[in-house]
Amino acid sequence: MIIVALVSCPFLYVLARRPVLRRLALRNAVRRPRETLLVVLGSLLGTAIMTGSFVIGDTFDASVRRGAYEQLGPIDEVVSSNGIAAGAPIRASLGAFHDANVDGVLPLTLTRAAIAADGFAAAKAQLLETDFDAARRFGGDSHATGISGATPRPGEAVIGHDLARSLHIGTGSTIEAFAYGSTVKLRVVRVLPKLGVAGFWRGDETQANNAFVAPGTIATMSTGHPGAPPQSLVLVSNRGGVEQGARLTDRVDAALRAQLGPAKYSVENAKRTVLDRADAAGKSLSRLYTSLGTFAVLAGILLLVNIFFMLADERKSELGMLRALGLRRASLVGAFAAEGWCYAVISAIAGTFAGLGLGRVLMAAASKLFGSRSNDDRLTLHFAFKWASVQRGMVVGFLIAVATVLLTSLWLSRFNIIQAIRDINEPARRRPRRRASYAGLAAAVVGLSLTLAGVMAASFLALMLGPVLVLVGVTPAIARNVPRTIATTGAAVAVLVWAVAAVPVALALGGNIDVLLFTVQGLVLVGAAVVLVAQHQEAVGHVIGRLAKRSLRVRLGLAYPLARRFRTSMTLGMFALVVFILVMVSVFASMFSGQLGKFTRDASGGYNVVVESNPSNPVPFDALARERGVRAVAPLVTTNVDITSAPGLSEARPWEATAYDARFIDHGPPALDDRGTAPTDGDAYRRVLANPDLAIIDKFFLTGRGGPPHQSVHIGDTFTAVDTIGGARHTFTVAAVAPNDFLQNGVLVGLPAMRALSGASSVPSRAYVDVGDPTRFADRFAGRFLPNGGKADTIRHVVQVQLANQQQFFLLMRGYLALGLVVGVAGIGVIMVRAVRERRRQVGVLRALGFQARAVRAAFVVESAFVAVEGVFIGTALALVCAWSITLTDAFGSDIAFRVPIGSIAILVLGTLLCALAATFAPARSASRIEPAVALRLAD
Repeated sequence: MIIVALVSCPFLYVLARRPVLRRLALRNAVRRPRETLLVVLGSLLGTAIMTGSFVIGDTFDASVRRGAYEQLGPIDEVVSSNGIAAGAPIRASLGAFHDANVDGVLPLTLTRAAIAADGFAAAKAQLLETDFDAARRFGGDSHATGISGATPRPGEAVIGHDLARSLHIGTGSTIEAFAYGSTVKLRVVRVLPKLGVAGFWRGDETQANNAFVAPGTIATMSTGHPGAPPQSLVLVSNRGGVEQGARLTDRVDAALRAQLGPAKYSVENAKRTVLDRADAAGKSLSRLYTSLGTFAVLAGILLLVNIFFMLADERKSELGMLRALGLRRASLVGAFAAEGWCYAVISAIAGTFAGLGLGRVLMAAASKLFGSRSNDDRLTLHFAFKWASVQRGMVVGFLIAVATVLLTSLWLSRFNIIQAIRDINEPARRRPRRRASYAGLAAAVVGLSLTLAGVMAASFLALMLGPVLVLVGVTPAIARNVPRTIATTGAAVAVLVWAVAAVPVALALGGNIDVLLFTVQGLVLVGAAVVLVAQHQEAVGHVIGRLAKRSLRVRLGLAYPLARRFRTSMTLGMFALVVFILVMVSVFASMFSGQLGKFTRDASGGYNVVVESNPSNPVPFDALARERGVRAVAPLVTTNVDITSAPGLSEARPWEATAYDARFIDHGPPALDDRGTAPTDGDAYRRVLANPDLAIIDKFFLTGRGGPPHQSVHIGDTFTAVDTIGGARHTFTVAAVAPNDFLQNGVLVGLPAMRALSGASSVPSRAYVDVGDPTRFADRFAGRFLPNGGKADTIRHVVQVQLANQQQFFLLMRGYLALGLVVGVAGIGVIMVRAVRERRRQVGVLRALGFQARAVRAAFVVESAFVAVEGVFIGTALALVCAWSITLTDAFGSDIAFRVPIGSIAILVLGTLLCALAATFAPARSASRIEPAVALRLAD
């Protein structure tokens, strides 16, 4: 707000201290409120889009951050060890732990189980043991723990809200818990909310299927069974509230390690991990929406420039008289800029509220998207925003509008007084001014420096913009010696060629191209194409005129846009930018949807089903392999690890690790994207199996799955994996890289390496299966292996579900970006309204000469259709080129085949043209109703 106040000071001074300029600034807005409303509506869309982008990020941040309250509460750190016996000395040591930054520790025993009741089952659930009295005191706020009542007695269970909902049960119901090959029946005595200790859950799942049982129940069930041992945990609460305590994590972590010494344990900074993930998710979504929304914002800027040029043209004679009477150019700029400042203030405030509404609508649509996912990864979105984000959106929108208005006012003030009084258009300069040549050469020097820096650093952004600046900079100097049209055309064509060639050049130099940088490529392409078309509009109009057999209506409709090339270029740019991004997102969606077969083959190898079970009571895979119709079974060991000491990694990141044996390779492992020096994929897998220091990663390794990867770990790099239970660590070297990790294997290592890392927890609980009828096998698997927590899916279905989620996300993006189409349509409407007003006399002359009303109406429709068709063609063609160039890169983590969604593009193009024509209907109808006698009189 301080920035807004400082920027507004000069305008406020003009309005407060310069009454003549104030009247000049405000009288037109007051006299023509309907047109003022159109200007404000056109200006507020940019602010709405920016504010909406920030609100989307805030909503995701708040929704993920909510997990810190629901699944952790007062829990800041978790000290873990494998087995009840191994955890006893750790619990004893921390029982005597005292630290000024810690306000509570709570022992807890946990194991995975399957729980069933009344025909319903939760294959992935937890049995937990803790003292409820101690749990309520934990952290100093009993309301934050979610714990109430007494500790369950033998034969009793206290379950969480998520488990009660999954099993459709409540207090008094009986449940069966399956773990370690045994079954125990328990009576539900209470249902606890999903909050704090009661909702405690580790991992990415959002479903906390918890059942608290009597102390000793887990030990009795696990005795003598080979399954993964129970986890012995100590929960630690830092001083402060739910989020404030995470700030003390580093100090508490160091104190815990000093207290525990060399014992086998792991310290997980659970709270800070969740909060960091929330912050990263919010920033990532804000960045994505803001980057793609840039096209709509720029369309709004072009609309604003167009509006002010039309205002200046309409008032040209008036402004010329004022200058002739002694009004200085600075005063004229002040009056114009003050008028624009008023529009900017109103549009920024209105756009902020519109942005909040936009964010609310988008999050309502997104909540259906995330709510349709499985219980394990469903994310419940809670609409939220920060006032700082709202203020940032308003300030950005306001500054964009003010800067646009000020620069436009400076440009408009440079007119010839005599020509303005006589309402004569200034002739175009044949040769650029010498000052323009010098400024262009300076820009060329900057561009050359940027190009050299891009080559040395393999920066795609610098490589893209450097040569463009060079070409733009040298054009004025060239135009002093050759015709301007030739010089500008050559520069525009060169920029178009380079914008496409920059992608393979950057790849050849080893550059890493972020997909969001393609927005820069799109802007460069659209800008160059608009300049190129503007230079040859007369030739385009001539061709259209010949095709229309010199129809008078068509010639009249083309006359004005061909005569006003700057105005036409601004409108053309609006449409081209909007159509470009909409078509490109549609092409992305089509390219992904068409890769189901390829992705399935890459993820499957020689298998077609993936099965999961509880590590405490895994499926008997050896027996499964002998069943009829089963051709192969490859058991896998999966565990959670913390990745440290990796390139580009500043702090530990939670990840998965999966171990395989020779059976996984013998039947055909999943495809690799880069197998390093190995001659075949199978050889790469065998090298990793034979060498416990090697590992296979995927392209999304450490990048926050679900978006474009920013791969920083490559073949030959090393990273350290730390077991999240026992604390053992091992350093791996990357031997190969896999494509998209649809089955969430994470880091792939050999079974010997996993046994060294996880010890007794290295129990196979997952498997790849090749079976004759995969769909029937997957459907029956959960029922057959309910005590084992069995779950099965065909690999094709897993890939299909994830691609469907991507398609829904693209659909949401298209809905958001369609706001740019609103900008373009609004621009056509505003421009046509202004065009009718400033051409009242010309229309009156035509009507007086005998032109029928429908001819006038048709001429205005041809005018808007001409600009809209050109914009749609430019945007569509360049979007296809840009999308094709993306297929040359690994920007999305796999080799994406280029596809053109003809149906979607046809609907988009047709809808855009119809909207443009609809926006023209009212102004054209108004023009056709102009009475010649009224239009030709000397005074309005």
